[in-house]
Amino acid sequence: MRAFHGEDASVQPGHSGDLWLHETAVSWVRHRLRLTLPQEPWRETENGFEARLKAAAAWVNDNHDVDSLCREMPQRMNDLVHVTKGARLDK
Repeated sequence: MRAFHGEDASVQPGHSGDLWLHETAVSWVRHRLRLTLPQEPWRETENGFEARLKAAAAWVNDNHDVDSLCREMPQRMNDLVHVTKGARLDK
């Protein structure tokens, strides 16, 4: 095995979750699912989970600027390289 970036890993961001937009969107959904977890989650039916997941997606769309998130990749790349110099983004 060998490192993808060779011997110098400084070109690889350490916190890729800050960069990849789907990581942000998934974290929003996971957070909402955690808040709406039933008291006895083992009794939740497949239909119940489906409804809870759809409600979480609707909540995310209503409470987060999902459209803007989809257009942020170029700015995030720039910020990661030039502003934070590879450190975490505050978004």
